[in-house]
Amino acid sequence: MPHIVSAVDRDLEALEKQFIDIAKRAMNQVWMATDALRQRDPKAKSAVEASDRELDEGYRKIEEKIFQLTALRQPMAVDLRVMMAVMRGGRDVERIGDYAKNMSRHVATLAGEKPSGIEKQVLEMAGVVQGMLKHVIEAFEARDLSVAEALRRQDAEVDERYTKAFAAMLQGMAHEPSSVTNNVHLLLVARCLERIGDHVTNLADDIRFLARGEFVPDDREKRDTSFNVVADDD
Repeated sequence: MPHIVSAVDRDLEALEKQFIDIAKRAMNQVWMATDALRQRDPKAKSAVEASDRELDEGYRKIEEKIFQLTALRQPMAVDLRVMMAVMRGGRDVERIGDYAKNMSRHVATLAGEKPSGIEKQVLEMAGVVQGMLKHVIEAFEARDLSVAEALRRQDAEVDERYTKAFAAMLQGMAHEPSSVTNNVHLLLVARCLERIGDHVTNLADDIRFLARGEFVPDDREKRDTSFNVVADDD
């Protein structure tokens, strides 16, 4: 019997490593898209898209591995917890990669455009989200519940930053109509970052499930009030 248990342990360890690998790939994609915005580099789009295809393939392999483990290893409850957390987390990581890809596509349209007033806000927002991604991957590996709880709170900060960027965009369009195209693409980048923050929070919730077997109630604080924002005519 010990050889069976050790085989399952090795499989689960390999599965979790696959998950961490694609999570780090998604994080790097967000890094690349953010650097592309900072440098107004349209060439980054192809690199991010290529990385995203590899991420998608990595997630597909994770799904296959989980199906194989379920069918062949007869996992115990604690093993199923790991597999479910990786499956759920992998889905969020795959979406983070998609949003990074979308960011790079919007950035590619900004090449040659003059810097916008909200660009600094979007880059600051990206810095917060990048930090969240780094910390959630570390917390997943360490089963660190304190970091997971802090990330849930930090997501509200990302929402606030998005709302402020949205308000600034409306004001910019009202006072400088020529900035509309530029600001719309920047706002869509900010929206991608806001959604990445949501998926990072989902990953933080998976850590609690992984560590304690508890599903986190859907009570996270949301501070995205962009739908209430009205342009200031002053």
